[in-house]
Amino acid sequence: MRNRLLKTCVLLIFMHATFVVISCTTGPNTDDFLLKGSWNQEGLQHAEINVIKEDEEGILFGTDSGLLQWDEYAKEFYSLGLSDEQVIGVVKFNDGVFLVGTKASGFSSGDTTLFRLGHGATNWDPFMNNFGGETGEYTFISKGPLKRQNTSGTVWVRAGNAVARSDDKGNKWELISGNWGSWGGAAVLFYLDPFHQDNVWVGGVSALSQANLYNTTDRGSTWTDVSAGLSDDIEAVAYDVISYPNNSNIILTGLSGSVPEAFKIKKSTDMGKNWKTVNHEVGIHCFTHSAANSEIVYASGRNSEGRLFFLASGDFGDTWQTIDHPESPTGIRVNDMVSVMEAGEEVLYLGTNKGVYSFIFDK
Repeated sequence: MRNRLLKTCVLLIFMHATFVVISCTTGPNTDDFLLKGSWNQEGLQHAEINVIKEDEEGILFGTDSGLLQWDEYAKEFYSLGLSDEQVIGVVKFNDGVFLVGTKASGFSSGDTTLFRLGHGATNWDPFMNNFGGETGEYTFISKGPLKRQNTSGTVWVRAGNAVARSDDKGNKWELISGNWGSWGGAAVLFYLDPFHQDNVWVGGVSALSQANLYNTTDRGSTWTDVSAGLSDDIEAVAYDVISYPNNSNIILTGLSGSVPEAFKIKKSTDMGKNWKTVNHEVGIHCFTHSAANSEIVYASGRNSEGRLFFLASGDFGDTWQTIDHPESPTGIRVNDMVSVMEAGEEVLYLGTNKGVYSFIFDK
């Protein structure tokens, strides 16, 4: 009897220890990771928001009618110009100079797509230089310009399927991948890894409607195709990538498309050699890290209901919490988002095809 009781106690201790181990390794999915807060419509509901960038003087919003800046204290948007242009990329250099990318009317139109605003200036100047090649006709920008935080003058642009870089604030451009006439599919993905400085990811969708993704770990000298396993033989687009701060091998890729079967988040722990699906409920167009905790990630895009939402994960994609906005307009899509700290509170700004929304997290 004593031996049987001893065996029972040992078994119970083992089961309890196993439960603790499992609980610790599955991540903060439920009771220990429940985010709450309040939704707000900040404005620009008649504009499409293409890109959002955090700035010390106010968040920058690239829209289909120019560049605007959000003043968190006044709770107002101020126009910075280019109201006749669709702004799809913006960088601000350390000296206060802006460089903006705009949408061209066609791939080989030769339209002016890069504009510069000098520090303290009020008028934007075309700033193409040698961008677009010798003929100057391939000025179509797929994504960008982009730059790493705290870098002085290096700018990246996805020009069609090519990748171009300038190390002097756009005065001179060098092709890093492809050629100025590279085209086919849609090159909508460009991610400069903020935690691993030599890593760059580009992608989108091929001419055969399959998601594609490439990465470089040496600033573009060599590229690796890691597209295999992303689409699962379904027409899909890879829209964004986000990296794990402490391990460059661990990444998430967001996919979307015209059919719900394309809605997925894929995770890789070996730099894209192998993928597993960690969410298949929504189409993902953008990721961002939490400003309060960089190990928390947010994802958004569009869902089958056409309502505003975002996902949150505290274990880098293994489990997700969905935060819906039931009173949002229908047919809404999130194109970009950014998490910032304002007066000690974390605020998530979401740029959509129907204006700007924010989510203020409860403390």
